[in-house]
Amino acid sequence: APVVATPAPVVATPAPVVATPAPVVATPEPAPAVALTLRNDGGRSVRATAGRISDGWATYPTAPEDKDWAEWSVTVRGTSCALQFTSLDVEEYTACEYDNLEILGSDGASLGKFCGSSLPPTLMAGGDSFTVVLRSDAGVAGSGFSLDFACL
Repeated sequence: APVVATPAPVVATPAPVVATPAPVVATPEPAPAVALTLRNDGGRSVRATAGRISDGWATYPTAPEDKDWAEWSVTVRGTSCALQFTSLDVEEYTACEYDNLEILGSDGASLGKFCGSSLPPTLMAGGDSFTVVLRSDAGVAGSGFSLDFACL
């Protein structure tokens, strides 16, 4: 009898599937935001490396009470901080004697006293802290201020 060769069945073996993990992208945590509204309470101290300090007088557009004030003391991990105003609306008067926003360095020295609505230039605060003091009388009221800070 003739010999008939029967071919062996072809079995396709799929190539192994190797899962390539998606690259891990580290999304930095947002900088701690500082957003405090304080009035006549002795102030507040916070620790942060970046954020925003802002205040809109709670009574705006009516005048704040006589000798209203707010104070923020910021202690940082770093040696210097850039402070950039994003808004400023504080009663303008000669030498800012009625209402003013003052920035103090870590040594207590004034880095500037501001009033009116013109944005000050970026300020550099050296050391491990700075203080923002907002003072007002019972006269003209503005909407307050907002500033961003980032420390190295």
